[in-house]
Amino acid sequence: MYFSFHELNDYSAVVLQRFAQAWARHVNQAYKRYAIDNGTMPR
Repeated sequence: MYFSFHELNDYSAVVLQRFAQAWARHVNQAYKRYAIDNGTMPR
């Protein structure tokens, strides 16, 4: 029981990490595009 629970924890940790990385990348690109459109950030 504990072993399978540990496996589930490892899997969910990997999924959360990948989701967080993809989310951060998306937010970063959206912010850069927003800043460039408003001229608040040098190209």
